[in-house]
Amino acid sequence: GDWINDKKEGRGKYVNIHEDYYIGSMKNDYMNGKGKLYDKNGKLLYEGDFVNNKAEGFGKYAFEDGYYCIGEVKNNKMNGKGKQYDKDGVLLYEGDFVNNHFEGSGRFNYREGFYYIGEWKNGVRHGKGKYYGIKGNLKYDGDWVNDKPEGMGKNIHEDGSYYIGQLKNGKKHGKGQIIDKNGKIKYNGEWINDKPEGYSSGTMDDGTYIGDYKNGIPNGKGKVYYNNEVIYEGEFVDGYYEGIGKRIY
Repeated sequence: GDWINDKKEGRGKYVNIHEDYYIGSMKNDYMNGKGKLYDKNGKLLYEGDFVNNKAEGFGKYAFEDGYYCIGEVKNNKMNGKGKQYDKDGVLLYEGDFVNNHFEGSGRFNYREGFYYIGEWKNGVRHGKGKYYGIKGNLKYDGDWVNDKPEGMGKNIHEDGSYYIGQLKNGKKHGKGQIIDKNGKIKYNGEWINDKPEGYSSGTMDDGTYIGDYKNGIPNGKGKVYYNNEVIYEGEFVDGYYEGIGKRIY
């Protein structure tokens, strides 16, 4: 390549100790400007801007699986705004990067057609975010921790009903409500591992139930109301009147 005053300067090819090689602009003995970095087998690793032997500025990183990233680069890594594509050139992610990880705000498109828009940390969904179905319908809106819904959120069901309340590890857990598509509360109370549990209120075929739940159904002591009047008070087993109770006609 080119030399000026005993230093590599201009266009040239530089081979490092790992036998990877660089083709591009040199200045003051360093990779500076536009260039391409290849591995020893001639596979392109990076194409873009260099500053003092480091990828910095704007560029494209190519990965072994055929995926690649295009965007802002600092200190040899994706840092700033960028995009990630799969091997077929389909856009997977668009948003913020920190040290090659999705971090900050961004959108990820899943192969099935679902997509997520929200906050990221260390490459996973973390913070506030929304998850959409293949038709663009909102399926979840709320908090995320380590790639799973956790904290407060709203989970929208296919029939138009929705859950709003606390979640843990992707499941309804804590205080929450099920509300039907017409805005009527179907269940209001405690949840454990996606099932109603504890003392709560909900609807039954013959009225409104207030009492103990276990495994998602009335179990224990409770009351059933119809038109705001008690029609049964007593014990329940697996959702049925069973044990000692009083039926009012």
